Amino acid sequence: MSTHSLSKKLQGAVDIAVKKGDENLRTMSIAAVLLEQLEREKELLRIFLKVSQDENPVLRRMPLTSFLMVPVQRIMRYPLLLERLYKFTSGDHTDKSSLMEAKLKIEDILDHINSKTKHSGTVKLKRKISENMSQRISITEKIEVNKVAIDILGWNRKEVCDIIISRLQVAPLSDQTWAAKRLKTMKFSTVHCVLLTLGQSDTDITDNDEDNLLFARKSKVIQAAVVLIKEKNGKYQTFREPFILNRCVVSIEPDVENAFELSDLSRDSYVFKGEDLKELKSFLQTVKQQTLNLASWRKRRNALPNIMIKHMV
Repeated sequence: MSTHSLSKKLQGAVDIAVKKGDENLRTMSIAAVLLEQLEREKELLRIFLKVSQDENPVLRRMPLTSFLMVPVQRIMRYPLLLERLYKFTSGDHTDKSSLMEAKLKIEDILDHINSKTKHSGTVKLKRKISENMSQRISITEKIEVNKVAIDILGWNRKEVCDIIISRLQVAPLSDQTWAAKRLKTMKFSTVHCVLLTLGQSDTDITDNDEDNLLFARKSKVIQAAVVLIKEKNGKYQTFREPFILNRCVVSIEPDVENAFELSDLSRDSYVFKGEDLKELKSFLQTVKQQTLNLASWRKRRNALPNIMIKHMV
């Protein structure tokens, strides 16, 4: 297909989308979606891109998605780009007047954005952290993190089910106290928390399941684990040894809604914290359910993990 034919075909598709009011035309990055699809379907391509990202100094360890244009990218430069296009477009070209019209409309949009920004005031650092923490994990990132987690556990990939992957903050706990005030002084690290199971759970966790989690459920899950993965220099590596949930317990503090403790009865304890309460709650509920179903200490009659710890589940 020639360049002229391709351009004509693309223009026809754009015209149809505009007439139908297709929002994806302005909001969806087709290139990024296509790249993710190709990486899922072609393992060799994914490996090639990963090696290029790590080894090619020109790429500065940035993934290919970083170089793709997305809708409304660098909007501040649009007036300048349109001005240059207008300057080098011949006077008899049919698009000359449209270019100037587009430039004026973009400038109006930028003026509106600037006025809104001035009235909104300065953004606090805490809010910026919250926005960064709540960013969606891309499909490509999930696949990479999931692969690293399975390799760390050494489980059979065909038998593994990844239940949930969340980006949370974690910190080791030296003693059994972590009140709300102390959370501010703890040194947290941002990691990917991957919950994997051997076997598929018969039931799904919903937002209304909090009360039901007080009871263990029948499950086909043989084992479950929480793997903490940290990204360093563009590579994913384990943050600590995995939490094997049949020997773990979860505890919460009634006055702290954005954190919980996960204790390995044979090792140490960590505090998990999240800025996105919905994401944190979903991860917490799922981990609680798996510990209830698998914890070996619960099989002993009237057994408790530690009678001094309240709100233990």
